[in-house]
Order: sequence, then structure tokens, then C-alpha cells
Amino acid sequence: MDLTILGISGAYTKQGQVAHLLDETLEACQQWAEGETTPVNITTEIIHLSEVMTEFNAPEENIIPANLRGTVDKLLRADIIIFASPVYWFNVSPLLMQFFVDITALEYDWDFPLCGKIGAAITHCDEDGGEKVAGDILAPLRHFGLITPPLGGFWRNRVGARFSEDHWQVDGHQKLLAQYLVRLAVELKLGRIRSGHA
Repeated sequence: MDLTILGISGAYTKQGQVAHLLDETLEACQQWAEGETTPVNITTEIIHLSEVMTEFNAPEENIIPANLRGTVDKLLRADIIIFASPVYWFNVSPLLMQFFVDITALEYDWDFPLCGKIGAAITHCDEDGGEKVAGDILAPLRHFGLITPPLGGFWRNRVGARFSEDHWQVDGHQKLLAQYLVRLAVELKLGRIRSGHA
């Protein structure tokens, strides 16, 4: 069974904490898939919005900007989509927020083509706001019809992570998220559960 996992990074840098957290999560998905009883071949890719966001449209235009059409094609082919963002003043990165605005046409003109895909949100913050921003990312994902697994909104607090119980923010949560993402995708592909989208 083949699964495609697409990571969307809303960070301005490709080497920062968000990139590292996204890499860890994709790696954990690969490791979890190796232990599945059903053989799972995972293909992963990360799109850095800082490289593709070159023009911006107002949402009422109801078109996908030309610079994002390749990214949208990858979204449509992916089984799992993980959105990652740093926390800026208790908010989603401007790049990721603009990305959601720019793909609004998927809601209006394309009959919710992301419905039934699996989505997750991961965020990184220096102190506070990570949980809020994870929730802010999950809201449009759910509106677009993506299925979010348990622990589908993960955040890592740079300062507080080392004080978390059993260091769960440091080395546990993204492994659990990966487990739920892969297991949910396998169950959907095998037809054991239905997404509800006709």
C-alpha cells in the first residue's frame, strides 16, 4: 500500500525549529509504517511556502494563484497533509494564513476536493501560544473536510518542553501523532472506515 504524506511549512526559514519538527514527524511516520502488518510504502515531501508564495490574491477572486497550482496538485494527490507553523504573537505565520486564503477557491469552485484526506497541525513556539495556533490551523482543515486524528494538533514549546511530564513534548507526541496518522490512512485505504465523502 502506498501513502503520500505532504508537509506544508509556513516558516520563513528551511532550517529552523518548525522545519526540524516537521522532519521529525515525517520520520516518525516512516518508522511507524515499517511496523504495520499491512506493508506500507510512504513517500514524503515538504513544501516550504517561503519558496512558492510569490503572488497573493484576495479570497473573493475564487482562483488559485498560478504560483500555487503545483502545490494544490500535490495537496490533491496526498493522503496525509501536515501543516506546520511557527507561532508569531499567538498567531499562525502570515505565510500559512495567506496560503489558506489563496486556496479558498477549493471550497467554492471545486466542491471540497480535500474532503476525506487526513490532516494535522504542528506548531513551534518559544514560550506560549502553540496550542492556540494548532487549533487555529485545524479550524480551516476541518472546514475543508480533512479528518484529524487524535493528537492531530501538536505544539512544541521551546522553553517549556523540557519541563513537560516525561518530556512528552520533546520525544513523544510527534511519534504518537505519526502512529495515528499512518493507522488512520491505512484503515481508510483498506476501506475499514469511510471518510463520509461520497
